[in-house]
Amino acid sequence: QEELQALELSEYQRRVATHPTDLSLWYSLGKAQQVAGNLDEAIGAFQKAVKDPKTRLDSLTRLGTCFFNKGLYDLAEKQLSAALEETTPSTDRGKSVLYNLGLIAEKAERSQNAFDYFSRIYEVDIHYRDVAERIDALRG
Repeated sequence: QEELQALELSEYQRRVATHPTDLSLWYSLGKAQQVAGNLDEAIGAFQKAVKDPKTRLDSLTRLGTCFFNKGLYDLAEKQLSAALEETTPSTDRGKSVLYNLGLIAEKAERSQNAFDYFSRIYEVDIHYRDVAERIDALRG
C-alpha cells in the first residue's frame, strides 16, 4: 500500500512538472500529498487547484482539513466557510463541511458557534456521525 502511494505521488509530481497549468493535476497531487502526510505540500497544491471551478469545492474542503490537522484553526475555518458558501447542508459534502466547522468551533471553545453548526446538520440528518451526541453535550 505504501509503495503504491509513493508511486502515485511521484507520478503526479511528474505530471505536474510536465503540465504545470493543469489545475486538475494539482488537485490530484494535493490529494496524494495529503494521503502521504505531507500537509504543507498538499496545501500548496490545493491552493493552486482552487482556481479550477471543477475542483474548487473539494480543494477548499481539503485545504480546510489540512489546516485543521496542522492546528491552524482560523485558516481552516476560513477555507471551510468559503466551501460552505458553495454547497448546501442537505448534501453529504455540506454536512461534512458543517461538521468540520463545528469541530473547529469546539477547539476554539466557541460552544454557541459549534452548536449552531451541528444544529444545521441535525435539522436535515439526525443520524449524521455523532452530531446528536454533540448537540446533547453542548446543550448540557
